[in-house]
Amino acid sequence: MITLRRAAMVLVLTLLPQLGVAQTQSFNYLFDINLGMAKIGEMRVRADIDGTQYSTSGSLKSTGLAGAIYDVSYESRAEGSFDHPWHFIPTRYESTSVENDETKITQISYSGNRVAAVVFQPSRDVPASATSETNTIDPMTLIYYLVRPVPAENVCGGTFDLFDGRTRMTVSYTNARRFNDGRIECSVSYTGKNSGVALSSVTFQPGDDGMMYISRFSANTNAGTLTARRR
Repeated sequence: MITLRRAAMVLVLTLLPQLGVAQTQSFNYLFDINLGMAKIGEMRVRADIDGTQYSTSGSLKSTGLAGAIYDVSYESRAEGSFDHPWHFIPTRYESTSVENDETKITQISYSGNRVAAVVFQPSRDVPASATSETNTIDPMTLIYYLVRPVPAENVCGGTFDLFDGRTRMTVSYTNARRFNDGRIECSVSYTGKNSGVALSSVTFQPGDDGMMYISRFSANTNAGTLTARRR
């Protein structure tokens, strides 16, 4: 059975940048996470953008019966800059996961467009190619890309490379579908070492300001359909 932490990582891998960046922007979103019909957790995402600098953070916590049986929490943060709306340059990323009192930390630092160092706690092998990775973004930056408001014409576009400290993969949107009520739903594909990850979907809803907002994303797992819905 898939663990909540693994399920959270599947959700992270569904994320893809949306184009268009405001000069200043802040948001604080809360998502309910369900496995099938049962709520198993909550996820919060925050971001602040000032000029060409961004900082973003996220947290996930198991709740209810799932939390009582399998206590999981996950926190991550990232910061960096962008030199145009299509090109984000992370400077640092850190994630901390706690599963039944076992803590794991991943840290990635960058120098320009290159990964400078990867640190795992407890210590484990870092791929020899890690510091050769260039033009990649981290999982938390991908989350920021996903949840920020975007113009309708920029939803579900682009291809980007994700590096999580061990694996690099290319993430792309496919099969965009537009509905009469304004919703836009897209599938996501992955190529790379983890190309076997199941396709997931993301759904955007129009806001009163003419922008599109993430409302839901989901992934197929061997335990059922995992869904995150924004409150």
